[in-house]
Amino acid sequence: MKTARYCQLAAAQAEQRFAYREAARLWEQAIACLDQASDTPARDRLETVLRLVGALAQTGELVRARSWRRNAVRAALPLADPALLARVITAFDVPRLFQAHQYGVTDHELLETVEQTLARLPPGDDPLRCRLLTTLAFELADTGSERGYQASAQAVEMARRLGDPSLLTIAINGAHMQSFRHDGLAERRSLGKELLALPAKPVTTEALAHLMLVRADSGSADFDAADLHAAQAAHIADLYDLPVVAAHVAYYRALRTMLDGNLAAAEDLYQRAGAQLDRLGVWQSGTAMSRLGRFCLLLMQDRVAEITGELDRAYRDLHAPVYVAELYALALAASGRTAEARAAAGEPRSIPRDVLWLFLTGIRGLLAIAIDEREQADSVYQALLPYAGRPAGADLAIFTIWPVAQILGDLARYLGLPGSQAHYQHALAIAEQANAELWREAAKRRLRARSAE
Repeated sequence: MKTARYCQLAAAQAEQRFAYREAARLWEQAIACLDQASDTPARDRLETVLRLVGALAQTGELVRARSWRRNAVRAALPLADPALLARVITAFDVPRLFQAHQYGVTDHELLETVEQTLARLPPGDDPLRCRLLTTLAFELADTGSERGYQASAQAVEMARRLGDPSLLTIAINGAHMQSFRHDGLAERRSLGKELLALPAKPVTTEALAHLMLVRADSGSADFDAADLHAAQAAHIADLYDLPVVAAHVAYYRALRTMLDGNLAAAEDLYQRAGAQLDRLGVWQSGTAMSRLGRFCLLLMQDRVAEITGELDRAYRDLHAPVYVAELYALALAASGRTAEARAAAGEPRSIPRDVLWLFLTGIRGLLAIAIDEREQADSVYQALLPYAGRPAGADLAIFTIWPVAQILGDLARYLGLPGSQAHYQHALAIAEQANAELWREAAKRRLRARSAE
């Protein structure tokens, strides 16, 4: 027990220095020592496990953190202590922008436990209630449920009333994840600014605020502003060894390099960023994000057929994200395999109103043109009209395709609607504002082709 105590003290000191990897190693070592003792109280072990979960989540090792958390929640349930159970559940929730779970996978067991624990806690403002509401915001971010959005709003208001900066940080983080349900670009910018203005905030909070503003500025094609926030986030990551923040910045730099027209360098940066993220253990995010980045690169060069084989393997993977089917179908169509593309696409499913909605809706529009689905093309055209001034996909600040205005131009042209020329001119104006060479040349090509018709 004495050895376990020394490990716990050393782990706590490592956390104070933001050395979360070292802290996680020491917390895990402390648990091993506790497990060797036959008389370790269950509560003592749980207290140590929840510290391990928090440290792992801070490093980005979300797969391991979630596994430890799941087992700890099950161990805590028989103790019939809702406050302790709430602390175990929320140990996983640290400031971050990556998904709290594998995309498209909902942990119904955890959600039920959270709701039951909320019902058992005393009513009124309480930090544990606020954190549990934020857990719902994280867990429901890519589902069709409104519960996560409602919970995130309640958590932010409660955190503001309680006046706890660390609580407000995590609540704002949850609200950011949920803001995509109702577009919320202005809300994300406001939340990022509020976080950045918090007094006496830790460096992890400052880095998160800058990354949130990178996303908001990218989503509005204001890349000059995004560059400044990315530079600040990178400086903090270098100074305090924050690898998850560094991975976000690495992806953003790949995006910027792509838009500058340096496509070979961008592809290399995507591969490096993916490897960097995969080393952290954040689901399969590194592989998935790099694949999406490469897909976008090839799509904007009319070379998307080249990724067909890679997407074929992903399409047949039982654990592949649901969005892979339409990416694969678009690649098949570009290869001239239209019948196979139709089969792969299948019946269109509802696209969750999350961070990928605008990107995937844009892809669906391009696919409708490629496989000659006029009804689907018209539906997408109507859905995208309110977002004409936005880049499709840039809300993540990781990858993007065309400005939505250009996709609208392609759809209008395919459907024989008036206004395709105006859409392309709008796309060119966005490209000029963003100083994005790749977009500028594409919009000019569309305008020349339209004029020649």
